[in-house]
Amino acid sequence: METMKYKYVSVYKIRGLTHVPEQGDIKLYAKENNGSVIAVLTDKPDEYCHEIDEAQCLGYSLLRAFAVKAGPDRNGPDMKAQIARIRERRKKELAGSDALVFIAEGEVEADFSSRSVERHDYVLGIDIITKETIAEAHSEDFNAILTAIFLSVGNSAIQVTRIAGDVYLIGKGGKPVYSLGLSASGEAYTSVPTTDRFIGMAQAHAATLATKSSLSRVYKLLIQAISRDNDELRRFIFGWSALEILISKLFSEYEKQFVQNLVGAHPANNSLRYFERVREVMQGKYSIIDKFVIVAACIGDDRSEADIENFTKIKKMRDALLHGEVINEKSLPIRETVELLQKYLLRHINPKASRDA
Repeated sequence: METMKYKYVSVYKIRGLTHVPEQGDIKLYAKENNGSVIAVLTDKPDEYCHEIDEAQCLGYSLLRAFAVKAGPDRNGPDMKAQIARIRERRKKELAGSDALVFIAEGEVEADFSSRSVERHDYVLGIDIITKETIAEAHSEDFNAILTAIFLSVGNSAIQVTRIAGDVYLIGKGGKPVYSLGLSASGEAYTSVPTTDRFIGMAQAHAATLATKSSLSRVYKLLIQAISRDNDELRRFIFGWSALEILISKLFSEYEKQFVQNLVGAHPANNSLRYFERVREVMQGKYSIIDKFVIVAACIGDDRSEADIENFTKIKKMRDALLHGEVINEKSLPIRETVELLQKYLLRHINPKASRDA
């Protein structure tokens, strides 16, 4: 085993977010501790993807490389043509939308016990590292950043699709070391320009969300709910699960505030005792709808009643699915679910900003 530096690059299409060319690339987030992490919004992701594009091309030639004990020419015309085709496909996939490029660096133990091919300008091997472990180590940061973008688009909707991603190692003299893993197993949207206001909000939200690890499961499920990689049924289940977890977590915080709002700043002793007794009796007996009502009463707005009604309808749809009723997947309230999730997550992390939005 050998300790080596790695670089993890993942690229997502943010459908519904359009770049303002004169802004150039926009750094939304940066973290230096526990390995460096940055997130960049760009309409030109190719410059960040050279090594992972190259790794993909070299992977196609791996069997041939092992057979002749020599890898393909990294700078040859065939390689350049393959990379050009990859970039052309990526350009078509983006179709004018912005790309979020997530880059993380750190150290990992590399295992060269399996066969590998080494050339003067690169190394290519099988299962040198476990890429899934590295990706998982950075998932909380990444999900928080995507959530920050989602919260910053106001009442508009976005969708995300992963279009590229890989991990590679950096050897002596900067030589890339590529590990090929063989052991691992449309609703409407609106276009949102990357205005200065959006950029400021996204940067602020990213910094805040990255510190709230208790909500990491919410971020993860939210991203799956807006990901076009999943079908409608899975997106609805992911969205509802994220909303349910969020409300359950917020309830424990806002229940006390709810009681305080009822009894006022200077409650009579009997009033306070009464409500404290109610809390004791109801401990563990609140339904998820009861919890949402209390959270909405604390951080909702003048549309809280409509939110409660919407939440109840979504809950009934979720229950119908669990009871095995036949439901047209196209009718699932995915957008309504993620809109409630967006609203109450945003109002929780920054109540003043959400009211001013």
